[in-house]
Amino acid sequence: MEDGTKLFVEQIDGQHYSKKNTGAFRHTGMPFGSKECCPYNSYLNCNVELKKDAIVTFAMNYGGDRPYSALNLRRASCPAGGYIVAKGKGDDIRYESYDADHTLVGTVRTSKNAIS
Repeated sequence: MEDGTKLFVEQIDGQHYSKKNTGAFRHTGMPFGSKECCPYNSYLNCNVELKKDAIVTFAMNYGGDRPYSALNLRRASCPAGGYIVAKGKGDDIRYESYDADHTLVGTVRTSKNAIS
């Protein structure tokens, strides 16, 4: 993100049931501009439906290494073949969800006045 804030990201829905407690897709301290991938055709780890348009959900937290800070934690979903982009700085961060065709499909904000 623009101010150097780091992210914690963990998949919490859409993966195989055996991976729900182990956090199959989990990255801590992701810096600005970094990209991580969990392929939609990875049945066990990422997408139990094996479809690009199946919905997968992630716990997103800015601040890096404290994944469950109630103030910063948000759920963001996107199609399994798509991606999520974190934008903003400070306590006004938004997570934009895109499909495989790069079409914006949703936005979740972290600002104090936002509804999540």
